[in-house]
Amino acid sequence: MAGYVGRGINYGNAVVDHFTGNGGATYTLTYDTTTDGVVISLDGVVQRNSTDFNIAGTALTFTSTVASPIAIQVIYTGLTQAIGVPGDNTVSGAKIAMGSDAQGDVLYYNGTDYVRLPKGTASQVLKMNSGATAPEWAADADTTNTNASNLVSGTLPDGRFPTTLPATSGVNLTALNATNLGSGTVPTARLGSGTASSSTVLKGDNTWGTAGGPSLGTNAIIRTNAKTIAENITFAGTENGMTAGPVTINSGYTVTVTSGSTWTIV
Repeated sequence: MAGYVGRGINYGNAVVDHFTGNGGATYTLTYDTTTDGVVISLDGVVQRNSTDFNIAGTALTFTSTVASPIAIQVIYTGLTQAIGVPGDNTVSGAKIAMGSDAQGDVLYYNGTDYVRLPKGTASQVLKMNSGATAPEWAADADTTNTNASNLVSGTLPDGRFPTTLPATSGVNLTALNATNLGSGTVPTARLGSGTASSSTVLKGDNTWGTAGGPSLGTNAIIRTNAKTIAENITFAGTENGMTAGPVTINSGYTVTVTSGSTWTIV
């Protein structure tokens, strides 16, 4: 008694298309395939792939017309399988692996492909590299402790200055506008040259000197005046004047005493 010894046989139905010749050379297949993915016979006579016919997608084209009513049988030995495209927002992070992945890694595009940037260390921040082509980790620039030497522009708000400035020397403070002095006392040494005292005054040329004009002796005991007048002088009529004589008025100059004024020469 004959029999089969071995594993069970798995079988199924072959995928087949049947057509009837209509005098044409082109027929439409049910499935997308290739020239070498089928076995075709005409009334049971097997045709030669790429010689008697060609297939592109679902278009079957014979090299000669097939007369009616010749039976065309197409047995598929291989079908073109379409690879699906994932829908938007359907791929989770669990499906992405770059290799050596670790918590905190960053995925970025390097111009060719997506690559992994390993995580940085504590306190580092993510910044762009010098070529502005990729991210990188770097030390955090602590803006709460910025050195004032790095401030090249802008205005500091009043709140960033202490209520009381620390004691310091003012020798380097130059060209200060006096209109900005709202209070306080300016030392006499900063007002003019010479020696300030109870018997001196600050003159218009920013020098300290004796009040009341030229004089001689301690505390300006003797007042003096020049003996020659070499300028034009006019009394306005609202003042009097006194000169210790004798005094000479140089040629070409005059002294005019306007009504209301008196000039006494002693």
